[in-house]
Amino acid sequence: TGEDKRSVTREGHTLFCDELKRGESITLMFNAYPKTMKEKEIKVADVRISYTQLGQRLDEVEEIKAKLDNSVWFRYKDAEKRASSANWMFYVGLILAIIAGVSLFIQWWGKGKREKEKDEIKRNWHKNLEDISKKLELAKDNPTEMESLKRKVERDIKSIKIK
Repeated sequence: TGEDKRSVTREGHTLFCDELKRGESITLMFNAYPKTMKEKEIKVADVRISYTQLGQRLDEVEEIKAKLDNSVWFRYKDAEKRASSANWMFYVGLILAIIAGVSLFIQWWGKGKREKEKDEIKRNWHKNLEDISKKLELAKDNPTEMESLKRKVERDIKSIKIK
């Protein structure tokens, strides 16, 4: 570190360096290629550190792993899930819009039908009242016609069912 660079030599897959001072470190950087992108973590290397401290030879083995959580594969899968969810929500929204449109059409159609029925009832009622009015005019001086008209009105009243 700093201006005092240590000499590092390599023999095959083994690296050697001079004595390190207290607090100094060596950083090894290399590329690791996973066999499959679907793994979240891979074992990159086994590092064996051998050193001498106070005349005693010490060995330590360290397994180095790399996390692939943010690899292209997992980003692709996350994007695929979001797209699938968005597509699903689009189709649900489309179905709801169709249902709403159909129900509005049914209500509009039913309202039109009810309006036609009301108009038909009003026309019939108006026609009956005009008919009664004409017959009343004719029956002014005829008690038999007046009685016949009275029975017809009573029959019509009984035939009308009110809910």
